[in-house]
Amino acid sequence: MFFHIRIPGIMVLHELGGLILIILALLHLILNWRAMISCCQHKSGRIAIFVGVSIIVILLVLGIAHDDHHRQRNGNQKSRIQPSLQLAD
Repeated sequence: MFFHIRIPGIMVLHELGGLILIILALLHLILNWRAMISCCQHKSGRIAIFVGVSIIVILLVLGIAHDDHHRQRNGNQKSRIQPSLQLAD
């Protein structure tokens, strides 16, 4: 997580929210597939899609690099989900 909030259960909420976001994004793509294909027929549409995909790839690479750096700095700590689940028992 970007802000490293350490409230019990926040990691579960964060992961669930991310999963819901991915599902909604895929649903959005499916529902708007024809519009996206027609956009690809124009040069400006192809440029916009290329820029969008490039930004997503850059953000993913930076996120993975940040996560790897964070794990190395903290000695490969396990997920913070476990302590919050242990408190709930």
